[in-house]
Amino acid sequence: MAENLLELIFPVGKTLDQLKELSSNQYSPVPSTLIIGQLEEMKTALLMQAAVSEGTTGGQVLFIAPSKLNHLPPSVHGMAQPSSQSMNNIRFLYACHTADLQGYLASVHLTPSRDLPTLIIIDNLQKYVKDDMLGEIASMMVTTHRLFSLAQEAAEYCHTALTKDNINSKLIITD
Repeated sequence: MAENLLELIFPVGKTLDQLKELSSNQYSPVPSTLIIGQLEEMKTALLMQAAVSEGTTGGQVLFIAPSKLNHLPPSVHGMAQPSSQSMNNIRFLYACHTADLQGYLASVHLTPSRDLPTLIIIDNLQKYVKDDMLGEIASMMVTTHRLFSLAQEAAEYCHTALTKDNINSKLIITD
């Protein structure tokens, strides 16, 4: 499986020595990435590429989104293409509201170990933050931090449970 999360999205090979050096200063055993940008569909395409790449290698992916994807976004040239095998390893969870996402992340420890994801993806975090806050900045910041913390704790739980089987887990979130 790819050591660096960017390797799941782009065909960069093993030439990321500078990024690997930066990522060695981790506060958590779980590699985490936040993708920020304006074009929602392009970020979703990058997330889907990461999911397909992880699924192709046999990893289990949990792809969390606020609504159902109408179609598969385009894949990245030179990377793994969606197949029935890779798509069977991707589980989609459509959490429509902030409370749904919080509830799932807080209860991931109840998931049987055979179903724990090696990669957790949360698409469109802004939807969950803006959904309940109606523009109140302080509340939005609290909700954002709570969601990041819950996501990191869920990923760390999966990592700890899966390292018994010598499997690592990862976390990717978009705004």
